[in-house]
Amino acid sequence: MKKSKKGIARRSFFAAAAGAAGLAAALPRSLKAADAQPTTDKEKANIKLVHDFFDAWSPKTADPQKLVDFLTDDCMTKQGGTDMIVTGKDANLEQFKKMTARWNGMKLIYDEDYARGPIVVQYRRDIFPTPDGQERTIYVVSLLVVKDGKIRQWFDFGGPKPGTDKS
Repeated sequence: MKKSKKGIARRSFFAAAAGAAGLAAALPRSLKAADAQPTTDKEKANIKLVHDFFDAWSPKTADPQKLVDFLTDDCMTKQGGTDMIVTGKDANLEQFKKMTARWNGMKLIYDEDYARGPIVVQYRRDIFPTPDGQERTIYVVSLLVVKDGKIRQWFDFGGPKPGTDKS
């Protein structure tokens, strides 16, 4: 089987993408519909872990090592705006170093969280300062899988603006 430059087989990439798409299709249309269902202490802990992870990205001096400490050794990540899946802590550390080298901090607004077992789905806004003093808002849906108190998989997708079907 042919592998990409990053060592990810095409079949693995498509399997992960198909799994994420299938899971997203199975989720309630509005995550608020899930609020009526009980959330376990473990699921609450998984949501807190996800919030702590994303909060660690906020400072202008986000520390790549602290960020990868939230991940399992065999983690898989895909940030929005790219099709590249990064596997393993070491590869993610290098990716996070590149990202934070040009970092100027961000503000996060958590709109909705949904957890079932080890899966956390989060709808949020990432707000970045722009050079002209304005702000740029990116609407994001994150799908994360938690294992033993660490993030094993993290996939970001562009989400719709509230009240619209457009991102």
